[in-house]
Amino acid sequence: MKAKLTYLLFFIAFSLTLLAVYLVLRYFGYITVQNRRQPLEIISDMDHQNKLKADFIPYDEEGKVRDVRLNPNAIPLEDAFYPLLPYEIEKAENLEINEIPADSFMLKRGELLFRRFCVPCHGLDGRGNGPIVTKVQLSEEEEGFPPPKDLSSEGTKMLSNKRLFHILGAGQNLMFPFHSQLTYFDKWSLIHYIRKLQNDKK
Repeated sequence: MKAKLTYLLFFIAFSLTLLAVYLVLRYFGYITVQNRRQPLEIISDMDHQNKLKADFIPYDEEGKVRDVRLNPNAIPLEDAFYPLLPYEIEKAENLEINEIPADSFMLKRGELLFRRFCVPCHGLDGRGNGPIVTKVQLSEEEEGFPPPKDLSSEGTKMLSNKRLFHILGAGQNLMFPFHSQLTYFDKWSLIHYIRKLQNDKK
């Protein structure tokens, strides 16, 4: 009886040891398991489509719109692509843009978006002292991240709202475009919050 119990305990301990080793190897990626079954598809036409990336260029070399062949249910709610390039400033000033008047909700929304997208470079006060800006002395071989524009400077204050809208949509210098991350409402929320920061500096 004791011998059977010993063998049983040994078998259990051995099995648990093998299981523990297997789980450790799975965790660190030494063992992978491929699932050959077809994954569950909730909306099949969203799984099988030509997915667009943010840096996709919708025009060919002749300026004609590319044939993307999107599925009907994959059409974005707002414009998928910003219509102008960063250097097309004059065209941006002449764009037909309906400005959304500021209110308390937009300012709160703008502050949230500013903290999410702008603070890393521009800092909390918008003066270009964000956490990713290089603040240490570098050697000649090293390249740091230069301070961005001070959003509270007189030069930035002189920029029109359309120009700020254009910068958010097309980017500028090292700043990449945020058109795909910001809705029309979000852009105006950010612009109004930037104006608030500028007024608070006085």
